[in-house]
Amino acid sequence: MKIVVCFKIVHDENELTVNQDKSIDESKAPYAISPYDCNAVGAAMNLAATVVDSEVIALTAGGERVENGKMKKAILSRGPAEMYAVKNDSLDKAESYNVAAALKVAIEKIGADLIICGEGSADLYNQQVGNMIGAMMGINTLNGICGMTFNNDILTVERAGDDGLEIIELKLPAVLSVTSDICIPKIPSMRDILAAGKKPSTVYTLEELGVADSVCVTTVSVRAPESTERKQIVIKGDGDEQIAEFYDGIRKALM
Repeated sequence: MKIVVCFKIVHDENELTVNQDKSIDESKAPYAISPYDCNAVGAAMNLAATVVDSEVIALTAGGERVENGKMKKAILSRGPAEMYAVKNDSLDKAESYNVAAALKVAIEKIGADLIICGEGSADLYNQQVGNMIGAMMGINTLNGICGMTFNNDILTVERAGDDGLEIIELKLPAVLSVTSDICIPKIPSMRDILAAGKKPSTVYTLEELGVADSVCVTTVSVRAPESTERKQIVIKGDGDEQIAEFYDGIRKALM
């Protein structure tokens, strides 16, 4: 089985700051692998370990960051045998559709039986790319996956819902978006990191993949929300009058 796991290189959210105009300052924030994608990589490696002759390949899209040596080691030290990337500056800030279109063409060039994505990215968390890739490829697509096994050419997945746990069987090829509950991500050892530097990586441009550098949707701005002062209203007691006062306060706040 050939598994392609998609990941995104983002700015470390713990190092982001907010400017006076509420815009996000990323200038001092180092790059990091999106935490949700670390779960996707872990899930891919766990599944591959149970299937004979399996390999896991990491795939990303973005600008200059996709050739960052530290990020290459960060993803490959988690287990994938090889890394591929689609490089174009527009992909750093691209909307989900454009990213999915670039990844879809790269996946078709690489070849894959199973594509695994995280539930969302740490920066935008749109939760759309995996579903869009599957729709564009016209193959089985599921999201919210919290468990999976493969046996007799059938992939069995689990999806938690309000009414219980869904068990779904599907045939490959398929695209899955997995939740952060699916596994505990591996913490790479120093040996893993050193070995990752020797693993191969391939970078494609949009032109090499035959993808037009077109923008269907443009993000105008990303800003921090306005802070709101607390009302400091304290209602003491738990009788009917206090409940009515609480209800009236909520009603007025929502009007």
